Amino acid sequence: MNIPFDSEDIIPTLEKYMPEISREMDEALRNMTEKGMYYYADGEYCSNEAYTTMLDMYVQPFIYCAVSGDDYDLSCMIHEFGHYSNFYINEPASILFFGDDYDMCEVHSTGLEMLFSDYYDEIFGENASALRAELLTNALYTIITGCMYDEAQQRIYAYEGELTADAVNEIFRTTAEEYDNIYSFDEGYAWVAIPHTFLSPFYYISYAAAQTASLEIWLEQEIYGQEAAIEMYLDFMSYNPETYTLTEVTELCEMGGLYDDGLLCEIAEHATNKIYELYDEHLAYNENAA
Repeated sequence: MNIPFDSEDIIPTLEKYMPEISREMDEALRNMTEKGMYYYADGEYCSNEAYTTMLDMYVQPFIYCAVSGDDYDLSCMIHEFGHYSNFYINEPASILFFGDDYDMCEVHSTGLEMLFSDYYDEIFGENASALRAELLTNALYTIITGCMYDEAQQRIYAYEGELTADAVNEIFRTTAEEYDNIYSFDEGYAWVAIPHTFLSPFYYISYAAAQTASLEIWLEQEIYGQEAAIEMYLDFMSYNPETYTLTEVTELCEMGGLYDDGLLCEIAEHATNKIYELYDEHLAYNENAA
């Protein structure tokens, strides 16, 4: 929505709410701020992205976050701090080898976004409902597109004819049609903007798998409240992604996962109804304000 948000307020906002989530994550935040392990990028020659990396020789996580002065800056830092907390809590076993299960790591980040949505009323006031709706919409969109890209890639790599650009375009176009053309795939070539197809084939499904777990945390929040959602998130966070996979952890945490059709249907129904409810709240507020 591009709601104005001063980047100077990001850390104070995290400092206010992180203690409500866990002592360990509050410690991770203090570690980050006291050591200056984050950088807001807003210059002309700065990369317009955000990421969390490990300074291997120091076994120290670090966040780079491009900022533009709106609500996305806060959500982006919340997302990256989920990764930072994992690095801090589940310290790598060796500086010579560092390899996490990326599916799990995306739950640490997107799951924290879901938890923070419970504080939106205090943070964003009149815009809270619309921002919650946007968060849920993007989450559902991620699951659908993650599955769509993976299915298209499977068809491409199983293709038995001459794999020309036109053939790939047609595969993506017809696959997108089966997913109700969620992207504009009329010409079929929008897939070239997704580097995973070239660099990490079959990785894109990871976004769908992780977002399913994060939405399950949201569903726990919606049905049983914030404390129950935090408990589920921290239980998930307690398993080191160097040792466990996403499917192993969802089983250990008694969560459903991407292959649980019943869970997906429940998430879709609850999230869709909630999105309409939130947008109605936002419209009603604007009408009353007018």
